[in-house]
Amino acid sequence: MATTPSPSDKRQTDRVPLEVPARLLIGEEAHEGTLIDLSMTGVSLHCMKRPQLGQRVVVYAEGVSRFEGTAVRLFKHGFAINFSLTETKKARLRQKLAEISGQALPDVEPLPAPVTAARAERHKTVRFDDGSETACEVLDASVVGLTLKSAKRPPLGTSVTVGDARAKVTRHTASGFVVEFEGYWAAVSANHRY
Repeated sequence: MATTPSPSDKRQTDRVPLEVPARLLIGEEAHEGTLIDLSMTGVSLHCMKRPQLGQRVVVYAEGVSRFEGTAVRLFKHGFAINFSLTETKKARLRQKLAEISGQALPDVEPLPAPVTAARAERHKTVRFDDGSETACEVLDASVVGLTLKSAKRPPLGTSVTVGDARAKVTRHTASGFVVEFEGYWAAVSANHRY
């Protein structure tokens, strides 16, 4: 007899549609693509290069996260991967999916902010090329970039200075925007490994 998934089980498999630039490592080759949807167990991507079924793929979706998984489905102009996450990473991804989709997930407890060097400075001044500035609160930080709380949402692709670092606006959120530090991917490409 077939069973109906509970609401929380269904939530884990719901896919949130997106259109986010992504960098991929398929085997030892780096490629560009677009993340088109995301769930708690996998992502679908548009990419001119498709992996073999079962092949390991590393995906960095700008302003979203880094995923490592196995190719499970191929389709015209793309593919899907499945991945497994630790409980902490699952909780963070649930929060990110709720933020992206704009739908609250009532059973998700807020997580403490990640412990990173950038966390010590909870507020940053963002300077624009025209000389204007805005004060932002740092909601999340990584070596790649920052998620910032701000009433101002600069256009995607805008170059800014955050503290002393140059960055580019890669995504808008319900409470602000995400920046990626310039030069990060050049360094990754030079090393050719994630």
